[in-house]
Amino acid sequence: LDVGPYVLLYSSLIGLFASASLYHLAWWWVTSRQPLLIVFALRCLVLTMFSVILVRLITATDLAEAQRLDYWRGIALPLAVPPGVWTLALASGVRARPFVWGISAIFFAMGVAGALSMPFTGPIVSLEPTTFPWGETITTTLRGDAPGFGIIAYLLVLVVDMFGLYCSYRLWQSDPVAGVLMAAASLGGVASDVLASRVDVLGLKGFYVGALNSAISVVLLAVITGRILRRRERESAAQLEMQEVRQGELERRLEKAQRLESIGRLAGGIAHDFNNVLTVINGHAEALLARLGGQPDLRHEAQRIRDASERAKGLTTQLLAFRDRKSTRLNSSHTDISRM
Repeated sequence: LDVGPYVLLYSSLIGLFASASLYHLAWWWVTSRQPLLIVFALRCLVLTMFSVILVRLITATDLAEAQRLDYWRGIALPLAVPPGVWTLALASGVRARPFVWGISAIFFAMGVAGALSMPFTGPIVSLEPTTFPWGETITTTLRGDAPGFGIIAYLLVLVVDMFGLYCSYRLWQSDPVAGVLMAAASLGGVASDVLASRVDVLGLKGFYVGALNSAISVVLLAVITGRILRRRERESAAQLEMQEVRQGELERRLEKAQRLESIGRLAGGIAHDFNNVLTVINGHAEALLARLGGQPDLRHEAQRIRDASERAKGLTTQLLAFRDRKSTRLNSSHTDISRM
């Protein structure tokens, strides 16, 4: 078999997926450990394994070797779906957790079934060379009858792609560019799934384009991931800045309230002492009024002393009320800061 552009292209995808996996894993490690980054890195890691198998499969010349490679493909292919559907949900913010968990469990079970030699594709029964117009020759496979749940498996993959279109619509509402990119990736997934099902389920002769579509999808989703995480970082920074401004304002209010509360305590202490003096003055004024019943002039003077002391008591009441208001304001400022 010739090694031409087709094989070289698919071989280069191995490096693309591996580097994307390592890059996003490192990004996840050194930043705030966003779940979106780790699931995307896992998806790229599985696609790396899938691409290695595919390159060896399209260059295989021995039927037994092709069947062994197809065994590993039956494990890698379904295991690429769970991190993919989680990437769609986390990137778009869609909270369809029952659907995501359900699809993940189904395809994980399919991967386990593939490991137990129960694949969802038909077995490879023969190999045939296929020559492209530019002269390169690759190996294509002919498969036997697929198990009944093979059609169901591909229908579920199409459901995942439809979910991707829904996620793209939700994402488009907040980020039109990212929404269009996700829709393009999901539509590409529909096309590659239809082509792959012709070979895997219907047993028709053909070659796979899934890895190429996955590469395009990875590039688009990498752009989407970067846009979303940068936007979230900007929003977090803006919220942190607003919180710092609010905290500074509350601290200034607290400082002012503390000063006023100190004045209030001073006013309250003066009011208490002054009230004690007024109590003595008022008591003596009452005693004079009782003893000066037959002396109107002196009684009038004593009455004026008592009235003045009563008015002074009103001032002490106002000072005490001022102290209580400042204490309440200080407590409110403490409460506001503690809530931040």
